[in-house]
Amino acid sequence: MIVYDKLYIGGRWVAPAVPEPLEIRSPHDRTLLGRAVQATPTDVDRAVSEARVAFDVGPWPNTTPEERQRVIERMNAARSARAEEIVGERGERSTALVHRLGATGPYQAGRRVCPRRALIRVGRAAGPNGCGQGCGAPRASRRRPTLFADVDNKMRIAQEEIFGPVLVVIPYQDEDEAVRLANDSAYGLGGGVWTSDPERGMRIARRIRTGFFMINAAPVGFHGPFGGYKASGVGREMGAVGLTEFIEHKTINI
Repeated sequence: MIVYDKLYIGGRWVAPAVPEPLEIRSPHDRTLLGRAVQATPTDVDRAVSEARVAFDVGPWPNTTPEERQRVIERMNAARSARAEEIVGERGERSTALVHRLGATGPYQAGRRVCPRRALIRVGRAAGPNGCGQGCGAPRASRRRPTLFADVDNKMRIAQEEIFGPVLVVIPYQDEDEAVRLANDSAYGLGGGVWTSDPERGMRIARRIRTGFFMINAAPVGFHGPFGGYKASGVGREMGAVGLTEFIEHKTINI
C-alpha cells in the first residue's frame, strides 16, 4: 500500500498545514490502495505562490528555447532509463486488477450500481424492446450486457451515458437522418462509423460534431489532439495542440 504523508510544494516534500489523511480506494471493489494527505486552502495558496515565483523570477522564464529543449531531453532520458521498471509496475498492477475484476465483477460496491439499474429501469418503462437484461453474479456484482431496440433518440437512455455494458439501437432511414440523430445530443466526445467506402466514412466523420471520430474502429493515437465538443469538455490534450494549453502568449506592439 502506498502512503503519502507530505505534499510536494516548491520542489520539496513538506508537511501539510493540517494532517488530514484521505483513503484511496479502488473504484471497482473498494479495496484500500493507499493513503494521502489532503491539501487545505492554506497548502494550495502556498503552492500557487511557489509556482508564481518560479515562473516570474525563477530561472525558467529566462532560459532560451534551446535550453528548455535540453531540460526536456534530460527528463525524457530519465524516463526512458526507467521504462522497463515503469511498465513492469503498471503490468503488475493491471494483472492484479484483472484478477480482482474476475473475482468480484466490475460493477460491485453497493450504491455505485444503482445509477445503472435506475437507467435500465427507465428504459424498460419507456417501452423499447430489450433483450439480454438482468444481473449475473451474486449481489449484482456483474451486469449482463443489455440491449434496447427500437429506441427513440429523445428517450433518456439514448441521451444519457450508462457506464456499463448497455447499448441502445436507434433505427434510421438514410445517411442524413443518421447524422442528425448522432448530433442530437448534449455530448460530443467521440463517434464512429463502419463502412467499406473510406471516402463516405470521411464525409460522415466531417459532419459529426464530436472531438474525435473512428472509421472502422481505427485506434486513437497520442499524436493528435483529444477532447470533446459541447458538454463533453473544453480544450484539448495530447498532440501539438495540447501543448498550447501550457503556453502563455504575449503580444508586443511597437
